[in-house]
Amino acid sequence: MTYNLTGLADLTGLGGLVAFANTTTEGHLIGMFIVAAYFITIIKLKHHSFDTVFFAASWICFTISALLAYVHWINLIYPITFLIAAAGSVAYIFTTKN
Repeated sequence: MTYNLTGLADLTGLGGLVAFANTTTEGHLIGMFIVAAYFITIIKLKHHSFDTVFFAASWICFTISALLAYVHWINLIYPITFLIAAAGSVAYIFTTKN
């Protein structure tokens, strides 16, 4: 895959660089930042039970990625994946707690 780097001449700062890199990678740059935030959230909340941490991290990242997908900064696969993870964790919580 070849990249057209002539857009680098029109950058206005760090925000322009991130926007250019995200456009060049077709939304995967910010999407991978959200995935990294997902794992960081799981690690930071490790003192709670894993099923609730899994649901909380999935739901937080789903809402953030849904907003970013709405403004076309990431692909739609990211919010769909986090929504499936949140639904799976809710199903697990309901089946094991009852």
